[in-house]
Amino acid sequence: MGVGSYETADVTAEASSPLATSGTALTAFSNEPQAGQVYPDRHVYYISGTGSNLHIYELYRNPNSRVWTYEDLTAATGNKLAAAGSPLSSFTDSYGEAVFYLGQNGHVYQLNHASGWGDADLTAITGSALAVAGSPLTSFTDSYGEAVFYLGQNGHVYQLNWNHVSGWGHADLTTLTGSAVAAAGSPLTSFTDSYGEAVFYFGQNSHVYQLNWNHINGWGHADITAITGSALAATGSRLTSYGDSVGEAVFYSGPSNHLYQLNWNHVNGWGHADITALTGQTLANAGSVLTSFTCKEDTIHPGCL
Repeated sequence: MGVGSYETADVTAEASSPLATSGTALTAFSNEPQAGQVYPDRHVYYISGTGSNLHIYELYRNPNSRVWTYEDLTAATGNKLAAAGSPLSSFTDSYGEAVFYLGQNGHVYQLNHASGWGDADLTAITGSALAVAGSPLTSFTDSYGEAVFYLGQNGHVYQLNWNHVSGWGHADLTTLTGSAVAAAGSPLTSFTDSYGEAVFYFGQNSHVYQLNWNHINGWGHADITAITGSALAATGSRLTSYGDSVGEAVFYSGPSNHLYQLNWNHVNGWGHADITALTGQTLANAGSVLTSFTCKEDTIHPGCL
């Protein structure tokens, strides 16, 4: 992965922060160095607590001293507790920093930071449907605003969306597009790029479905498995995705614990590949976590793609 090397650190020990709850979700982001800063700042979020007393914590690395500290964001913002097994999703943009989680009442909550930490019950604000127990969360921000997605109790994919003109709104994307109902326990993954916005999930037939938006056509949908003829998703498979200047890609686990890629570019459209077979890589464990990213090739990251 280019020059340099990975570093390892026990961030909990460095920050003297509380231990994470077993199986906690994690989410993180980094801000580019500002004037007078040598390094980017780094933010990591996790859940800690016992029983139903589950708090969201932030681990923060100072960009100049590179020292890790922590803060209990739940205590700082009013003690709205996380649901057991709650996912986490986050991003940073010109309006500040945002972290999303599920509350014990099935509501989607936002922790937001501009001049200080605040919180918002987005389900109550928008009147959107309750999240199904164990719903995933995925979110992004782009020039059109901010968005977070979750699964409702009817297996529909819901969007909570914000812009600086209208504030928070919501939409049932499954009803809006006529797309298939999500499988129970389906993951969600999303991204935004120059072609629009995209969300992916598993249908009840183990197909990978895409919900896609652009400013000309609005929301649409596609059965990517049917379009490409790719393998069905394995039970318990995860999803991860990204978009970049080369195209778009989605990854999942299929039969025999192989890793599959669904890939798109504006010339050829959607294609697919069995990445495990192509590379001879080790088989994935059943239910393996998946994550992915793309980076710009430069002098620091030569050949990173």
